[in-house]
Amino acid sequence: MKAKQKLLPILLLGLSWQANCAWAAAAAPVQLITAGWDIPTPARFRAEVAAFEKWGLFAGTVIVPTRRFPDGGQRDCRHVFTRDHWERDEFTEALADLKAARPVTATNNFLYVLASPGDVDWFDDDGWREIVDHWRILAWLAKQGGLRGLHFHTEPYAFPPHSQFRYSAQAQRDRHAYDEYRAQARRRGREVAQAVVAEFPDLTLFFDRMFCDLLSLAASENPALALESHNSYGLQPAFVDGWLDVVPSTVTFVDGAKVAYEFTSQEEFDRAYLRLRTEAPRLIAPEHRGKFLSQLRVAFPVYLDAAAAPAGAKWHLPPVRGSQAARVEANVLAGLKASDDFVWFHGEHARWWPGGNPKSPTWPEKIAGVDRALLRAAKPETAARAVRPDQHERVYRQRQGACPCDARKPGQSVQRPFGAGDHGLLLCRGDGRRFA
Repeated sequence: MKAKQKLLPILLLGLSWQANCAWAAAAAPVQLITAGWDIPTPARFRAEVAAFEKWGLFAGTVIVPTRRFPDGGQRDCRHVFTRDHWERDEFTEALADLKAARPVTATNNFLYVLASPGDVDWFDDDGWREIVDHWRILAWLAKQGGLRGLHFHTEPYAFPPHSQFRYSAQAQRDRHAYDEYRAQARRRGREVAQAVVAEFPDLTLFFDRMFCDLLSLAASENPALALESHNSYGLQPAFVDGWLDVVPSTVTFVDGAKVAYEFTSQEEFDRAYLRLRTEAPRLIAPEHRGKFLSQLRVAFPVYLDAAAAPAGAKWHLPPVRGSQAARVEANVLAGLKASDDFVWFHGEHARWWPGGNPKSPTWPEKIAGVDRALLRAAKPETAARAVRPDQHERVYRQRQGACPCDARKPGQSVQRPFGAGDHGLLLCRGDGRRFA
């Protein structure tokens, strides 16, 4: 038994290595995207994207969809799981704004979709006709507007009493057993996916939290049974199974691993990636596990408010070397190393977009030096040129090894610990002297 326990980490590490290698040949650089309370509407995206790109940091953002009524009123329509009736014509103005926007670097953009209010029971056929049509319209808007896909936020903000993926919150739970609800959630997943793929066959569906909250249940003898009592997301795997029943290989799923909000070490990021690749498939129907793995990508978040918060706050990330910006940089570096495509930022009490709440500071005003910290983490060559534009520095990321000038022997590089040294970077002139 002890021998098996010792072998397990080695076997998992091998699986992780194989998963990473499978992506390596076609892998693009991991990029930064923004989410949070200041994200733009299509109209603001059109008007503000040039100013947003001046940060020189981000490859995209989440965008709040809007609809325009005949009386001139406009409504935020991120809340998709509702019986409200939508008309496609109400989105004409939003589509025109997305088409008229001219992003140069911020080209990986997602429409915001919330699993709220979540007051439509899975057996409510009339309600689900509206929900499916909401997904269809937003998939059309995203595709025709030149976006990457949809950002699906599954957190149950209307609980109590409503929670879309919680069995105990369903109105007809006294008439239908949990297994019946699982089958119905899978059916609704198929219906939604068919509508979405008809409009956007190469969609990326970016979950903020897909299965990251459910990994402790994946190791149980019967994961499907264990999901019944999960507080918030027990029906979510069945809904994903419905998607997997029908989507082509051109659809990509992203688990945004929101549990990483509190991570403070590279090991935590790496372990979460490994578990999402090796344990999460047990939550999926056996016939879909290979398909799921081949279409899954993992992204990690950084919760900026936690980095800005004082010790003792509900959400708090401890500074690195006394610096909040260095904490953000350390977590971004770890996320860049562990993620497949994206590191994403959630922020509430400051902004990156100029048209956000004017009473809110910008993030560099909230966390001094955070913009430079992100530049060092994500674009070290650019950061190096900014530090010493008159020199031709060579920049080495922590994950790529240390500066050759630090090697004890020819060709030997020295690994630097997480969050230590020159903010995880070595800026080298090639003559043994490093720039700070």
